[in-house]
Amino acid sequence: MVCFQDLRSEIQQRGLVLDKLSSRYGRLSPDDPGLTNREVDPLRETWQNLLDQLEAHMTGRREMLEKCRGYHGMHADVNQGVDTTVRDLEQIQASREMNLQDRLDTLQVRVIFERVGRQDGVCSCCVHYC
Repeated sequence: MVCFQDLRSEIQQRGLVLDKLSSRYGRLSPDDPGLTNREVDPLRETWQNLLDQLEAHMTGRREMLEKCRGYHGMHADVNQGVDTTVRDLEQIQASREMNLQDRLDTLQVRVIFERVGRQDGVCSCCVHYC
């Protein structure tokens, strides 16, 4: 936006140059003021059109920047929500894996006891803990 503002300032300064040019034409042809108008008016019209187009472009650009700020704000909120959700899911997954690991350990202990004829640490041949 700064470069557009600089360009607008430069174009506005050119309006002063047109005023000086018109004044000089007027001094050179005091008998025919229409000559000044015929020569300078098309330049002034082109200058004004350029200035108007630049203003319209800058207004559109400002509006677009405002829309983009809103979009980027929402995008950042969504990203933060996604990051939080992923972190929560990873924690849930880790707790499930830990629970699964605990279950696997228990099952492995049971399998070991069954292989040696014991269940829950009680000897199957006698009714006491070995």
